[in-house]
Amino acid sequence: MGAPRKFDEETRARAVRLYQDRLRDHGESKLAARRHVGELLDVNPATIRNWVEAAEREPDSGSGSVGNGDDAAAELRRLRAENAELRRANEILKTASLDSTGQRNNAGERSEQRTNTFNGYRHRDFDTRAGTIDVAIPKLRNGSYFPTGSSNVDVVPSGL
Repeated sequence: MGAPRKFDEETRARAVRLYQDRLRDHGESKLAARRHVGELLDVNPATIRNWVEAAEREPDSGSGSVGNGDDAAAELRRLRAENAELRRANEILKTASLDSTGQRNNAGERSEQRTNTFNGYRHRDFDTRAGTIDVAIPKLRNGSYFPTGSSNVDVVPSGL
């Protein structure tokens, strides 16, 4: 067997951070997370386990160790209070959105009228000798009056 490999503190901290991120984001088992990080960094999973355990034992590691339950509980309380405050503010805004008749103002919701005006036609009145004509020009989302691929302009190839 060869001599044991030595890793610097930066590599150890990176391995611990990747391990903790993998556990949090992917919900894998601890062993699967250690194997994945070990493959990425070419480090034995048992070595990563030792580094993680050492990081959890150090209270001043600054790497956001998993074993720090007081900070997590305080953060959870803070987030729950913020969530409750936002829910109250949302209810206040919902009640404020009632118009003068007591009906809810549904400005952002789909309706048949809103869909027709958005996707419908632009009506233009043209005065002619015979009278006024109402012309309906289709509204297209891309801003052109011609659908994609069909226009009234013929393209002449260059070089002819």
